[in-house]
Amino acid sequence: MQKNIKSKLPTEYKEFLLKYNKKRPIKNTFDIPNEGSSLIDIFYNLSNDNLKPLSYNPDILAIGNDQNGNIIGIGISTRNYNKIFFIDHETLNIIKLSGSFSNFIDNLYEYKDEDLIEELIKITILRV
Repeated sequence: MQKNIKSKLPTEYKEFLLKYNKKRPIKNTFDIPNEGSSLIDIFYNLSNDNLKPLSYNPDILAIGNDQNGNIIGIGISTRNYNKIFFIDHETLNIIKLSGSFSNFIDNLYEYKDEDLIEELIKITILRV
């Protein structure tokens, strides 16, 4: 896999892949600054063709997606190395989620129905 990527993968991300390849985290919810929250649908495994640098930003490696098809990426360039990003699949807007992969994983939390109800209330209030 790393042969296809011109940059060295962050060690903590490689260790995560080796330990959890093809497994879904129980804690799968993350916050998006000024946007709300989202759920990880999948982390790409080592054999997934989607585990590749973004065509429109090769400094970011797509490592998974949320339930809406938005991309979760990790920085592989010197400037953004090991930082985690959320990429809106419709607008291609890139939002920094975390300064490191381990910090991103540590801040995931378990999805609860109350979270959805709270989000729906916020959306309803904003529309009124």
